[in-house]
Amino acid sequence: MRLLILVILPLSFSFPVLSHAAPLKACLKSDSGKVVVKRKCKEAKGFQEISAETLQGLGATQVGPQGEVGPQGPKGDQGPAGVTGIETVTDSSSRGFSGFESQTIAVDCPGGKAVIGYSCFAESVTVAPTFGGFPVVSADGSSATCRYSNMTPAIIANIALTSQVICAPL
Repeated sequence: MRLLILVILPLSFSFPVLSHAAPLKACLKSDSGKVVVKRKCKEAKGFQEISAETLQGLGATQVGPQGEVGPQGPKGDQGPAGVTGIETVTDSSSRGFSGFESQTIAVDCPGGKAVIGYSCFAESVTVAPTFGGFPVVSADGSSATCRYSNMTPAIIANIALTSQVICAPL
């Protein structure tokens, strides 16, 4: 008995399973003009099968003329007020770097405002803003700090650095 199960079970999975479901067809309901998907389009119930040729034959020539433009709808409700009081604070400076040195520049928002965006930019291919593992926005949200790192062992003089925060009212 066990041998029979061991032989029949793998064989049953190796043969493709035939689907017992009939293919679906697109049917046109004669009285309403609606197209529905069914297993059979029964003419006795007012359905007619739509063939691929029929679908291809339907085109712009069988579309009726465009109707007249309808009346304008009512005016919509007033939307919510947008954000006001947005301010950008920028710190632009030039700095020198020793080999593999990192430096930071913190930029503060004015009182009553919090950071909603920031950018850090260095005009150099060897000094770059670095973000990995570094808290950029302060815990209270009032400032952001950019960290710039010299990626080479060379001493670099006077690299233009721009640190910027976008601040919004609390």
